Amino acid sequence: MVVLNSVYSSKDFSNLPGVKRDGDLMKKMLSCYDEVEIVENATKKDTEQALTHLCDKYKNNQIESLHFHYSGHGVDNAAVEFDPNIYTKNMEGKTMYDGVTPSGDCMVGCAGNLYSVH
Repeated sequence: MVVLNSVYSSKDFSNLPGVKRDGDLMKKMLSCYDEVEIVENATKKDTEQALTHLCDKYKNNQIESLHFHYSGHGVDNAAVEFDPNIYTKNMEGKTMYDGVTPSGDCMVGCAGNLYSVH
């Protein structure tokens, strides 16, 4: 699967003209494979739908290799928001909150939404 995000509607991210060249090179490099899924200028939802479709399509097959390539903006998001009403207690009784925003290394969808990569 190749995700190529070059056109951004968010004012926080500029367009990336070099992504087209990345895409051309990836298509050439992966041309020996029977099927290559190309997703261009994807929002977070578009990327999730493409990945879900890929998983559903091959869920009953053994996959020997899978290549995922992303060309586009990326950020390291250190700002983590949490909902104080959603928490668990660990074994020592300490309150542990779950983040409600992507954190760490993130791909940026064309609308500016972050998509965590871990």
